Amino acid sequence: MELLDRYLKAVRLYLPRAHKDDIVRELCENLLAAMDDREKELGRPLAKADVQQILRQHGHPMIVAGGYHVNRRSVTFGRQWISPQMFPFYVRHLWLNLIITVVFVAVVALAGKPIVVPLLLFSIGLQFVILTVVYSAMDALMRRSQLPAAPLPLEFPIPRWQSKAGIALWAVFTLWWLSIPVFPVVLFGPAAGVLRIAPTIEGYNVPIVLLLLAGIAQRVTNLIRPEWTRLLPLSRLAINGIGLILIYRLIQHHPFVVVMAGTHDAHDIGLAATFNSCIEWGVVKTWLWIYFLANFVAHGLVCLDDLRWRILRQRNRIPSHAL
Repeated sequence: MELLDRYLKAVRLYLPRAHKDDIVRELCENLLAAMDDREKELGRPLAKADVQQILRQHGHPMIVAGGYHVNRRSVTFGRQWISPQMFPFYVRHLWLNLIITVVFVAVVALAGKPIVVPLLLFSIGLQFVILTVVYSAMDALMRRSQLPAAPLPLEFPIPRWQSKAGIALWAVFTLWWLSIPVFPVVLFGPAAGVLRIAPTIEGYNVPIVLLLLAGIAQRVTNLIRPEWTRLLPLSRLAINGIGLILIYRLIQHHPFVVVMAGTHDAHDIGLAATFNSCIEWGVVKTWLWIYFLANFVAHGLVCLDDLRWRILRQRNRIPSHAL
C-alpha cells in the first residue's frame, strides 16, 4: 500500500536512530491489523479514503515518532508550550539555525568584514523566540488537526485553515510593506523624519511585492481547490528560490537605510548605521537567509519525493488512485 509506505517513511524520519527498524516494523504490523479490522467491519476492500482516515486517526508522523523518544523534556512557561513529542525536533532546529549562523559569520570574518557582536547575539535571540513561537503553534495545530507530515502532503487535500492563515499573515505583511513609502513611520518610528530607504533598495520593491502576491495567490487557489496539492510545493520552491537570489542581491547593495538629503547630524547618521546593522544581521543575513534556504530545501525534497513515487508508480503500472 503506497499510502502506508509513505506514512511509515514519514514516521521513520523522526525516530531515534538506534531503534528505527524495530519501531517501524511494529508500527507497520499495528496499522495493518487496524486496516484488516476496518476491512472486516466494512465488509469490502478498503478505499484510499479509508486508509487516509486510519492514518489520520493514528496521528501526525512527527507526534507519533516523538512518543518513542526517551527524552521527555518540554518547554513550559506557566503552561506547556512545546510537548515532549515535539521537543526533540525543536532542539534540532535550534541547533541547525545556530550552526548555519556560525558558519555564515565565519565566512564573513574570513572575508575580512567586521562583525557586530551585540547585533549577532540579538539575531540569535530573535531566532530562538521565533522558533519557540512557531513550534508551539505547530504543536497545538498538529494535535487538533492531525496533519500529515512533509512526505505526505500530496496525498491529502490542503486544510483550508492553513490557506486562510497564510492569506491573513502574508496579506498583513504585504500591506505593511506597501505602506512604508507612504507612511515611513511604520518602519522607522520616530526616526521617520530623518531616515529613508536607500534608492538602490527601492528598486527591489516591485519583485518583492510580486513574490508576496505570488504566495498569496497560491494560498487563495488552494483555499478554493484544496485538492491541487502539487501547487504548494512547486510554487514555494520557485518563490523561495527567487527569494534567495533577491537576498543575495540585496546584500550587495548595503546600506539599506540612509539619512535624508541635507542631514549631517552625527546622531542621525549613527541612527542610520544602527538601522543598517539591525537589518543586515537581524533580518537579511540571518533570519531571512535561513528561512528561504530552509523552505527551498524542504519543498525541493517534497518535489523530489513526489517525482520518485510517480516514477515508481509508472514503472510498476500502479494506477494513480491505487493505495
